[in-house]
Amino acid sequence: MAIEVWSDPTPRVALHPLSLPTLGRDADALVAPLTGLSRVRGGTYSPTVGVVRFDDGTTAHTDLIRLNPSIDAYSLDFHGRSPRQLSHYRETRWTDLPSRAGGSPDLLLAILNHSYPHISPRRLTERVRAAGYPISRGQLPVHAIISATQAAIWHVTNGLDLDVRPLDLPVRVASRSADGRTRRQMPSAALDWRAALPAGRTVHLELEMLGAPQLSAYSFEVGPHTGHHPVSVQLEQSADGIDWSVVSRSQVSVSGHHHVRAIRRTLGVGATLSHAGGDVAESGYRHYRLAVTGPADRDGVLDLRDVRLHLSARSRFRNDEDVVHVYDYLLTHTLGRPSRSLPHLVVPDALPARTHDRHRATRVRALVGSRTFGGPDEFTPLIVLTTDATGDRRLPAEPRDLARI
Repeated sequence: MAIEVWSDPTPRVALHPLSLPTLGRDADALVAPLTGLSRVRGGTYSPTVGVVRFDDGTTAHTDLIRLNPSIDAYSLDFHGRSPRQLSHYRETRWTDLPSRAGGSPDLLLAILNHSYPHISPRRLTERVRAAGYPISRGQLPVHAIISATQAAIWHVTNGLDLDVRPLDLPVRVASRSADGRTRRQMPSAALDWRAALPAGRTVHLELEMLGAPQLSAYSFEVGPHTGHHPVSVQLEQSADGIDWSVVSRSQVSVSGHHHVRAIRRTLGVGATLSHAGGDVAESGYRHYRLAVTGPADRDGVLDLRDVRLHLSARSRFRNDEDVVHVYDYLLTHTLGRPSRSLPHLVVPDALPARTHDRHRATRVRALVGSRTFGGPDEFTPLIVLTTDATGDRRLPAEPRDLARI
């Protein structure tokens, strides 16, 4: 019995219920097993090589593994062994894989069926953007798509989580009154802060960040409840949240007339640099705070909206931002799990692993590698998505928008 599902932003179509694929199935006479494949050691300077970082701090290089003749594959096991010489690959059953990796073939099929190279970069870019992810205006880079897809596969097979935590999202927020009382707030990239402002006293909004990012600016909007008197705002920094220092040239004065509601203070290059060397995103301070002082002759009320810290790094994440969004898109839309990089995103129902077409069918197939033809399995197992022609009419594979790199 057919069921109605959404497979992508195209109109609804009737699909047959999904069945779990059996990899390397001998009984399927229409599908010949993949044999006689070879792999040479990949080029160090391939334009599609990427580096990803996981929650536990582990890093890994990623790339599309190209087998001869004309097979594009992904690694199945993060802990597998990569060959350093010419190696040979052949298809095997899922149950015969010499791997510690787990995972459902159906989930892997869903990921590969909705990513590159089965889906062109242009089409995938349109889908990710339509899903609400703030990707750049141009087309997603192929190396970013490959990195995200590989990370999603390792999430399913090895339980690894890509680091998708925004660096500009505080992990702890506290407003401290002039008499030292502290009130916790919910962390958010855009904060609202309302506090009493005693005459001549200073109040603070303390932000503990993920890692130790450098900042390029801070900004806020003056809310309507702020008193009509001059207010001085400056940014301070600390490595431990105890000893604070003023960020150079960070002070700004809010006039009593509030003609300008939105205020942004750009910081000098290296103004929040704590030590030289290393990653720009990790060489700043873990603790920042806004210090606000009112006039000495009157009490007032402070009302700041949309308080933000702006990072010096190009990406809001430890990983490339496009990689984060494609990775989150694949897992959100194939597993139906809540988004980690965009908490406000409405999670759709999981996409089907494959769509049924009486002329074409996609299947995920597992490959094992050895030094010699038919030798013992010793290298990282791979997975590849193939499109099989079925029935009497055979259709050509979907053309790619991008030439092989």
